[in-house]
Amino acid sequence: MKIEEILEVVKDVSETKVDNPHVWHDIIKIVSNLPNSMVSKELLKYVNVWLSSSFRNSFSSHAISEDLLPKFLNRNATSEDFEKAEIILTHIFDLKEENFDRPYSGYTEKKFKPLIDLYWLRHTLIENELLELIGKELSPKIIYKLADNLREMLYGQVVEKNLSSKFFLRFDIENRNLKVSYDPDPDTDLANATTVVIHDFQKLDEQELADQITKKVKGESPDIAIVPDAIEYFTRRLFTDHSIIWCTSLHKLKEGEIMRDETKLIHVHLLMEIIRIKCTENGEAFSELNEKFLSNEYPHPIFKRILFYVLSKTWKKNREVFWELVKNEDEARYFSDSLLSKEIFYLLRENCEEFDEQEKILLKKIINKGPQGERVNPGEDDTKYWQLQWYSALKEVTDFSKKYEELSVERGIESEHYETLGEVKTRVGSVSPFTPEEIIDMGMIQLLKEIENFKPGWDIDDATYDGFGNSIMSAVAQKPSSFTNELQLLIEAPYFCVYNFLLGFQKGWEDKNTFDWEELLNFIYAYISTESFKNNELIVEGDRLGMDKELIIHQTGRLITEGTKKDSNAFDKEYLPIAKKVLLKIVPELEPVDDIDESIMDYPTYTLNSKGGKVLMALINYSLRYARVHYGEDHEGFRWDEELKELYEKALDKKIIDAFILIGFYFPQFNYLDKDWTQGKVKEFIELEEKVWKAFMGGYLWDYPARNEEIYELMLPHYKRSISTNAKLGQFDYKTTVNHIAAYYLWGIEEIEKGELINLIIEKGRSEEMSRVPNFFWEVNDQIKGKQREDLRPKIFQLWQRIHDRVEGSDLKEKEKVLSNLSKFMKYFDRLDDGIDLLVKASAPYVNHDFNVPFFLEELNRLKNYSRAEATAKHIGEILMTMLKEFTPDFQESDIKDLVAYMYEFKGDKEIRDLADSICAEYAKRGKEFLRVLFNQNRN
Repeated sequence: MKIEEILEVVKDVSETKVDNPHVWHDIIKIVSNLPNSMVSKELLKYVNVWLSSSFRNSFSSHAISEDLLPKFLNRNATSEDFEKAEIILTHIFDLKEENFDRPYSGYTEKKFKPLIDLYWLRHTLIENELLELIGKELSPKIIYKLADNLREMLYGQVVEKNLSSKFFLRFDIENRNLKVSYDPDPDTDLANATTVVIHDFQKLDEQELADQITKKVKGESPDIAIVPDAIEYFTRRLFTDHSIIWCTSLHKLKEGEIMRDETKLIHVHLLMEIIRIKCTENGEAFSELNEKFLSNEYPHPIFKRILFYVLSKTWKKNREVFWELVKNEDEARYFSDSLLSKEIFYLLRENCEEFDEQEKILLKKIINKGPQGERVNPGEDDTKYWQLQWYSALKEVTDFSKKYEELSVERGIESEHYETLGEVKTRVGSVSPFTPEEIIDMGMIQLLKEIENFKPGWDIDDATYDGFGNSIMSAVAQKPSSFTNELQLLIEAPYFCVYNFLLGFQKGWEDKNTFDWEELLNFIYAYISTESFKNNELIVEGDRLGMDKELIIHQTGRLITEGTKKDSNAFDKEYLPIAKKVLLKIVPELEPVDDIDESIMDYPTYTLNSKGGKVLMALINYSLRYARVHYGEDHEGFRWDEELKELYEKALDKKIIDAFILIGFYFPQFNYLDKDWTQGKVKEFIELEEKVWKAFMGGYLWDYPARNEEIYELMLPHYKRSISTNAKLGQFDYKTTVNHIAAYYLWGIEEIEKGELINLIIEKGRSEEMSRVPNFFWEVNDQIKGKQREDLRPKIFQLWQRIHDRVEGSDLKEKEKVLSNLSKFMKYFDRLDDGIDLLVKASAPYVNHDFNVPFFLEELNRLKNYSRAEATAKHIGEILMTMLKEFTPDFQESDIKDLVAYMYEFKGDKEIRDLADSICAEYAKRGKEFLRVLFNQNRN
């Protein structure tokens, strides 16, 4: 096809405005592959069409950013190329808008985004450093496009409905005209309000605009009552941008802020940098920008702020512009405008060493004159505060340093105050009144006095109970043995203090810092036995974390677990009776909770973090430690303490959910403690009500099952119940049950001919479960080697065939997803002619479901490498053509090239060559040119 014909097709398709991002992606790719000279400026007017879609346009944005724009915007581009780049940029900066109703406020705010996806806008212009070329090589049109966009967004903040309960007032902006609708009756509607239009309203300042609106409304409705000051108030809002809030300082605009999906901030950054680059090169351009940004055409403060930022960064080139602006002792009052003060502050600070004597004299006069215009709190204090700001900026200059020092001492304010003024502070962690080292040194008695006298603050830099607690925890963790002898002094200490002591002992033990466990366990028992503890009376006012007795019990469980779970780091066995005494006190306190959301439940994670889970895990770890201490490996019969087993039984009787989760989760450990009891419970559990049965299964299914036929038979009724009822087991749902069944199939305990469970999965025919089977074998592929792999291969083929037959020709929901995932069985075969070719071909049209295309193409390449065979080449060709009938596989291009190149190795076979040619032609027809070279190389 000739280039002219291609261009005609591109134009025709663009005129139809098909709402399909894939079509536009391919169109952009085609245009990007044409010679620059053949791409006309007229054709590039369709860029906004290629980016317009009701779907997300990330495909088109990527193609424009990575291919089309760099084609014309690069260091080797011609002047004509730069003009075309300017057209592309103009279109990608076009804004799309949405109206966003603010709840309860009574007005609508417009939200704006550029046509191009924001990620690709940032990536292309900021990360790929194209701003330098835009600033140096393109005309100021791009700057004004961005400025107009920013102005439109700022006006859009005040496209409002009924702005007051006292009257009806609405602003709408169309083109460059302002439409105002007003009525004294707040309950009226737009149709009954008086509406006037102010043409070219940007030429007017606030007061002039308010006067025009009042005059025109009165002209239309002479008898209408206009609320005093209402029009002036809302015109003022029209010209207010609040930029000092959403962009405190242009000099400190961080990359993280630019990278947010915030269109205004990206526009501000682009304007700052492009104007800076432009004005470094071109003084005339800056003069024009200066005039426009100071006029009513761009009335919002952000434009003046950008201007002062650029002046600061291009001082040597444009210093005279600044002195012209502040002439006659700043008669324009820029220094008095608090919205501009941050940028002027940094301009002075960064360039003060360049000032000559006359300029210093002018600055002294401006500062001595004091702030001009209306002030919120006029007076001497306000004046000195304002003056100190400028002296802070100029403090490195001898002429101003003395005045800075005097006022700084008098006011108690340093320059850093002005540097960070208005910035939002964040803090990681909390503030403590003492360091851990200070707490170690002060001793227990003094610490308790400090706790008694402590008053937390609420400012960001104030000390808090959680900060205090963190320091206590760190102190105890560092030197736990320094505190154990005086623990009894804490018998009436508040919960926040004791909690952090216990947490500190836990952390210290984890770090192998030893201490006296006897003292600690005896203290815990005494503390939780006090009436103050039982009545929850040890909460302190002002503790933001709200520490109570529940958290103490929670932490006690964690501490006992830490001291018993590993013999290599366990407390001495002689202290087990004291720990048991603590458990006998806290376990009976557990009560059932009703905070289980079964639909999103992750049972093991829940119990690892719940109070019941922590306490019962302490009981389990204690029991295992007790068993290891008192019984050898050859001991037959039960191994755990009868009293604690009885406690666990009671927790089951009370239907404490953690007790069921933990029997499943720690099934091997319970089996070790008492096999008969544990397996008897599992048999009983099949009759459990659904909620607690799910808890048991949710814990049991967390890990792979034991490779053991006895356990398989024990759990068989539970697996059947899970599959038959399609049990929803929280976050993991079908996945974990199928993993267990697939594992038993892998080990030969389940088989196609006589396996109850694998056939039950296939019979039920649920897509998620049948997809999970091949996914399981794909995940464990690397673990299966040698003879085990050889023996497994025919079983995999049987399973693949059986699931395929169940799905193929059925009306099962999401069967495409199942067929796609079945392709993962390819991993277990070495050749396409191993009898799997028909099964692979059955999956091929659907591998774009569930994101299996890259894997599928990689596997085809692996299978072809085992043998050079015409049959394999033919299979590959048929598979690729089958895929192309349903979608366009273009990831990874290298894999597709390798497959087609393999086919051309057998080009002597006409059928294979025709298949290869057809594949190349089909890709070319869809605008994918990556096979063209391969096609041309095989013409002979």
